[in-house]
Amino acid sequence: MQTPVLSNFIKPHNPPLGDGGNMGMEDETREFLVRIINTVAIVLIWMMVNVFIGIYKGFAFFEDKPDWKNYCYYIFLLISFVVLIIHLKRKWKL
Repeated sequence: MQTPVLSNFIKPHNPPLGDGGNMGMEDETREFLVRIINTVAIVLIWMMVNVFIGIYKGFAFFEDKPDWKNYCYYIFLLISFVVLIIHLKRKWKL
């Protein structure tokens, strides 16, 4: 059995920034910032993957004439770029 004196001390903690889940921001603002961060992240990942495959693995450069590996890299680069643009247009509803 709980005494009335202790029941006054057992209260839920109120978070310092309002409801605690969204750091005091409005939902639309938070969704907009998350969309911006996601867009920047996906573009950076796309760039890092293509730089790694093209420059570090050497598929972006060729000596005298392009090899079949160079053609495959550039086809992958163009297709992935088109897919990225389509994804971003859908995400931003453009």
